[in-house]
Amino acid sequence: MGQKITVVGTGYLGATHAVHLVRAAQGRDAAAETLLREAEEILRPTAFRRHQIAPLEALAEFLRARDRDDEAVEVEEELAALLGTPRVEARTTG
Repeated sequence: MGQKITVVGTGYLGATHAVHLVRAAQGRDAAAETLLREAEEILRPTAFRRHQIAPLEALAEFLRARDRDDEAVEVEEELAALLGTPRVEARTTG
């Protein structure tokens, strides 16, 4: 049986998140990463701060899963700044 996929959000951003998950599962990492970054870029200039959280968390997790920890730290720092927290604890995948 296939892997369970949980989609965050609705509308265009929810669809983008869903396609990211599919692309990542297909091994199409470049396409998956592009979709994650696009979702974050769309939300960045808006006042919808709480909606920015999920794309940043997903991007950080995506990068960590691919041993791109330095890039994940940058995304986590951006997330911490968004949340007004001093730092975000690194997540581990596994």
